[in-house]
Order: sequence, then C-alpha cells, then structure tokens
Amino acid sequence: MKESRPSKICILADYGIAYAWDENNTCIGLDYNFPDIPEVKEIEKELEEWAAWFGTAEDNDPNFPWDEFNSKGRSLAARLYNAIKHTGVEVYYERAFEDPQGKSRKPEKTG
Repeated sequence: MKESRPSKICILADYGIAYAWDENNTCIGLDYNFPDIPEVKEIEKELEEWAAWFGTAEDNDPNFPWDEFNSKGRSLAARLYNAIKHTGVEVYYERAFEDPQGKSRKPEKTG
C-alpha cells in the first residue's frame, strides 16, 4: 500500500489522455496510488478509454456528444469513489473546458 495518497481526486479529461488530478492539480496514476484496491485498475483502464474519446473531439465540434461523454465520466468518477471511499479520499468530476457547458468549470463532488 502506498503511504501517501492524494486527499482529493478530480476526474477531468484533458489532452494526452490525462484524466485524474490531485489536490495540487497534478496529473496522477490511480493504480499507482491505490495498488491495494483491485477495482481501481479496471476503472483506470476505462478512464483511459474515456479520455481517448475526448481526444477525438475537434475544436468547437458542435456534434461531439458532450452529454453522453459527461454521463460516462460521472459514472466512472462515482465508481472510483465507491471503490476508494473507505480511504477518505474525496472524488470530484469536472467538465472539460472545451465542453460548451464547462466554461464555469465547477467540480461536482461524487458521493
């Protein structure tokens, strides 16, 4: 088990398949921080696929399915929260800046 874990994780898609950020806004690996929780590895794999989906969005693409994308992101954030809630780490979901509804960029607490 890793001795020092983040106190907060924000699930936020960004370029380069980045998706998990700690309280210092540093991109982090989830399996690295929670190697003792088997579900995290599967959730992280799905987050990588979700973030790759974000990478397919063209700038100002009016046809990108933001509602579906955010629904999947929130679902993954909730699964992560349920898997690690016993650690006391808070999990948030935040819309991508490129999302037309994401300009406010207010994180939503999960769980």
